[in-house]
Amino acid sequence: MSFFAHFIRDERITALHIAEDAVSALSFTHTTKQLSAIRITRIPLAAGVIIEGRVADPTALSRVLRDLRIKNKAYRHVVVALPHAAIFTKAVIFPETLDAENDAARLLETANLSLEWNIPFHPNERFADVDILHEPVSGMHIHAIAAEHATPYITALENAGFKLVALESEHDAIARAAERGAHVITSFTSPTYENILACRDGFALLSSTHALGAFPTKTARTNAVKRAAEFVASRFGKRPVVKVFEKLPLLEEVKKIIDARNDISLIPLLGVALRARTARRDDVAASLLPIGTEEAYEYQKLEAFIGGLGTLTLLTALIITGAAISAWYGVRTQLATIPRGDLFTETFSVDTALTEERANYERWSAVIATVGPLATEETSFARMTAFIRTYAISGISIRDVSADATTVRLGGVARSRTHLNTFRDALKSAEEVATVELPITDAELRGDIPFQMTITFKPAVWQSWVPNN
Repeated sequence: MSFFAHFIRDERITALHIAEDAVSALSFTHTTKQLSAIRITRIPLAAGVIIEGRVADPTALSRVLRDLRIKNKAYRHVVVALPHAAIFTKAVIFPETLDAENDAARLLETANLSLEWNIPFHPNERFADVDILHEPVSGMHIHAIAAEHATPYITALENAGFKLVALESEHDAIARAAERGAHVITSFTSPTYENILACRDGFALLSSTHALGAFPTKTARTNAVKRAAEFVASRFGKRPVVKVFEKLPLLEEVKKIIDARNDISLIPLLGVALRARTARRDDVAASLLPIGTEEAYEYQKLEAFIGGLGTLTLLTALIITGAAISAWYGVRTQLATIPRGDLFTETFSVDTALTEERANYERWSAVIATVGPLATEETSFARMTAFIRTYAISGISIRDVSADATTVRLGGVARSRTHLNTFRDALKSAEEVATVELPITDAELRGDIPFQMTITFKPAVWQSWVPNN
């Protein structure tokens, strides 16, 4: 992509699918970006280059990707689907009454806050991606991949001459290619995370992670899928049909390509293409960033500003950009209230053994999280959440957070009463905090203790977190 093309916002993007046995690229041959006008190239991968979703030979992968780019005449900017399942994936569905176009920045920020509180990995240890669901905008699809797994792919792609736009799991790409409202469940196993049911436009992905030596029987797996179906039915009012990968109901334009080429392995690549054909100005994705609330928000505002320059001459655009960048980073946008229940995310949990390694990340797969009202200024909220995180000791898992003026409500799970009391006492002793309310509850969930905590900050402290606009 030329530098000027970025300003006129007409970037062309290649779709790329990396599988364990081959790499495939799809480029659009016309500006219409229809799947009927595409160029697909596939190059086999030698055995052992990628093993169980992890790159074992990055040099060989880089070499094949470079050959693929040349052979396909691919655009350098790519959206990539990996054979490694995301560590986290969920859908945030917007209500029909929400004006998504005018509130895109607010919705992105909501997703980032949701990421901060629900992914059990530090921001520097993951790559997160926010994909806006289009035609019409109906929500967000959020997924994240552990940095240690994503970095070898990113390095290989960069060494091959590609420039990354977005990185996602091939399961996310498959979900995008499925027919809307089909209500399908497909199950897969992941070495990285536990039992997540992600619902997107009626399509559900059920992941299931098990400790070594404790893989469930076929009957147990079947029962898990049935319970997932019950869960989807309770949410969407329609029982999903469980089908295998080869029989997925596909979007009509995807189905035509699959039928014409008689190759179902193209489904992930076509799913990526559906995203790659969306102009970056509409994708509203903070991709390939170690997502933190502050960084992603500033990045998005700068992207929107540069893209908004439109058809200005290149020289004028450069002058305006250079003069405004420092001032732009001082701008803050007020978050409007999002009614509780209008945005929702769901996870689904099946009884499985936890390894010692997984225990460090808490039993977060049992959560059903709702993005609560965020009636507060973005920066004050970000600083408040950063403050609370410093007191969230091991054994405390925060699931839900909402704020109203100086009062903050936390919902979460504590590993024991001792962990909960320690967390409460630490907050009480902080000079920034006025009061901490923690209703006593005897309810327990698999040995864990769910809690609802209300924290009131001192007004002077809260005001100091709010910038002077």
